[in-house]
Amino acid sequence: MSDATGVAAWLYRQMKRGITPVKGDTRVLAETFDWDRIRIFRTVAELGSMSAAAERLGGSVPTISRRITELEAALRTELLKRSTRGVDLTAAGEMLLRHANVM
Repeated sequence: MSDATGVAAWLYRQMKRGITPVKGDTRVLAETFDWDRIRIFRTVAELGSMSAAAERLGGSVPTISRRITELEAALRTELLKRSTRGVDLTAAGEMLLRHANVM
């Protein structure tokens, strides 16, 4: 199992148990995990572009980018590969998207 797959699987197990995945903190997930970041991540992944996601969500590109960066920092893994033509999911991003779609 790759590191990215392991991280996404660990995240999913933690989320199912209701535990926050941030640096060993064991507070209840609903109190600490920002579900809006998942919603934004799903939109960016679906559209393949932060600017398209910003337009759909009614936000700005810098805000969308910052929220994705915060999610990546919280999970301690890269979820998207950014380029001038949009974004592509990493292996961890693909796994998170699969799990996010069933939540």
